[in-house]
Amino acid sequence: MKAIFISKHLEVAKEANKEDTEIHLFTQFFIHKQPHRNEELRYCLTTNLLNPHLSKIHLLNERPYSSQELGIEKIQSSMDSSRLIQHDTKGKRLTIQMILQYIREKSLKGYFIFTNADIFLDHTIRFLKASTIHEKKQALALLRYEYKGGNNIKTCP
Repeated sequence: MKAIFISKHLEVAKEANKEDTEIHLFTQFFIHKQPHRNEELRYCLTTNLLNPHLSKIHLLNERPYSSQELGIEKIQSSMDSSRLIQHDTKGKRLTIQMILQYIREKSLKGYFIFTNADIFLDHTIRFLKASTIHEKKQALALLRYEYKGGNNIKTCP
């Protein structure tokens, strides 16, 4: 399982972006053959759904999944269900081209994050809105940390 952080050394804008400030996460969920990997994927999805700095989580899946399969049945009653969007890719593995086409078709605006299903984001993702990424065309590659569970994510190698 990976935790994603944005360094506080991100270039800071003179003025924070006040338009199109939604942060969209795009990923593809799947059922893994190994139970421990399945739990990891569910943990990452749940953690992302509980992250208040992510506006929408778009699951561009090969097929629709139930709340039980996604592992979100315990938090479903307390979460805003409009934040989770499932889209059926008709059995196709997700590509960057598919994500970009989906963004265009849905006329989405804001910040776009593409991840594998075994990645979760923490509160530092909010720094995107104070960065210069809205002022000039750019992409960021985020650092990855191996997270083994526990309380202190800052101790990840």
